[in-house]
Amino acid sequence: MNKKSVLEMIRPLISEAVATILALLILALLMLKMEWGSKPIGGAVLVVYGIACFLGGWSAGRHTGKKKFLAGLVYGALYFVLLWLASLMGGGQPSGDTSRICTAFAVCAMAGMAGGMFSGFVGKA
Repeated sequence: MNKKSVLEMIRPLISEAVATILALLILALLMLKMEWGSKPIGGAVLVVYGIACFLGGWSAGRHTGKKKFLAGLVYGALYFVLLWLASLMGGGQPSGDTSRICTAFAVCAMAGMAGGMFSGFVGKA
């Protein structure tokens, strides 16, 4: 495996991370200015995850020949696993609310798959 193929495999994850960081910074600013409670923030974080996974799935789909939806699904699921591991490293509880964990996984996987499918329609030369 050469450097170029490894970079192409990591590029969608990098785009997901950058999108997440930017969106969470915007969300933190909105939280500060509008004094939101914890309920809307939980939903907004899921939206941020969805947007990031959609962009990552789109990026993965653009560099995949066939089965773009599967590439997006894999990158969305991988993004969720990386988020979960980062949460554990940051002192999070592994035995959190199961429904929230499943919802976050579903959002990440489905948004990544949607991004992969979207890449098949947009950006063709």
